[in-house]
Amino acid sequence: MKKIGITTFWDTPVNYGQVLQGFALITKLREWNFDPFIVRYTMREEVGLESTSSKIYRLLSGKISLKSYIKRFYYKTERDINRGFDDFKKEYMSFSQNQYPSLKSLITNYPQADIYITGSDQVWGEWGSENKKRIFLLDFLPDTIKRISYAASFGRNSINDSEIELFRHSLSKFEAISVREKSGIDICNKLNIINTAEWVADPTLLLNRDNWIKCLNLKYTPQKGKTAFIYLMQNEYTTKIGHKIIKYLKKKGYNIRYVSSAYYIDPKSNYNPTIQEWLINILSSDIVITSSFHGTLFATNFNTPIISLCGKGGVGGQNSRIYSLLEEIGLSDRIMDSFDKDKLNNLLSNNIDWNLTNKVFDKKRLSSELFLQNALKL
Repeated sequence: MKKIGITTFWDTPVNYGQVLQGFALITKLREWNFDPFIVRYTMREEVGLESTSSKIYRLLSGKISLKSYIKRFYYKTERDINRGFDDFKKEYMSFSQNQYPSLKSLITNYPQADIYITGSDQVWGEWGSENKKRIFLLDFLPDTIKRISYAASFGRNSINDSEIELFRHSLSKFEAISVREKSGIDICNKLNIINTAEWVADPTLLLNRDNWIKCLNLKYTPQKGKTAFIYLMQNEYTTKIGHKIIKYLKKKGYNIRYVSSAYYIDPKSNYNPTIQEWLINILSSDIVITSSFHGTLFATNFNTPIISLCGKGGVGGQNSRIYSLLEEIGLSDRIMDSFDKDKLNNLLSNNIDWNLTNKVFDKKRLSSELFLQNALKL
């Protein structure tokens, strides 16, 4: 049985999509009789502990706001919350035996595998140093090991000029390249590398609604009364929209379950579900309202009515993945970028014809599996 090493994000205590995309890829690879594992890169290389004097300097120089600084003292952080993520990972996922704090540690003693896959998630994002980018570009491997990217995301519509040569050099060593957003195709094309990038589905879409229910034994009954499941990420603008929607829905008699996934947990949130409970709420609620890409993806995959909250700026930056997804399945009208009572009422009352969504997802699932199978030489 061939081993496959995966580099992706994995150590969040609050971001459901991050864990579930890794789980979904592992599940699909196991189905094809591979032995996959996620490399436990800890990203601690440059984090370290910031000194008090440094914090004060950044505050006085305006590099962090007073509001953000004060949050550190009275908000719970993601590390104060226990949503059972560690238990889930131990039961359902596999990881490298060692942890790796740096590029150097991986070059010296990388986990042995026959094939390496990078992705999914925003592994090619703008965050971090060149060394961090090189890890998710698999630069720690010898040239003899096959490299594949699966649904890797840039998290943006273009890369900086200073990054072009790094991506060109590293991606030229990949046997097969795929990206999660359509904008990623344009970025790869501009690099002038031999391999043509393909647009594939997020790993969570490799499993359909019935697959998710079966593989995690999700048991649920319809909730009593009108229920709204709110899942908001770390974005002040969309969180404010979410607060206004919650207030309005309460007046309309909805039962609200609000989950916050951010470094500083929103004190207005009232629910900390396990991963299975999070999925069950998406399956069983009357409406899902979220600023999360994966929240949007799971709701549409499960055919649960959705309202996606996006920041200002249209299709640019972080919004691109949500716009890309909803446009592809004919549901771009489900996006709200401001609080609009009339539009909200229309979205709450309008029924969604899921036929187009399901057809698009089935086709995308099939082509994405075919990409992986060809890349793995199945």
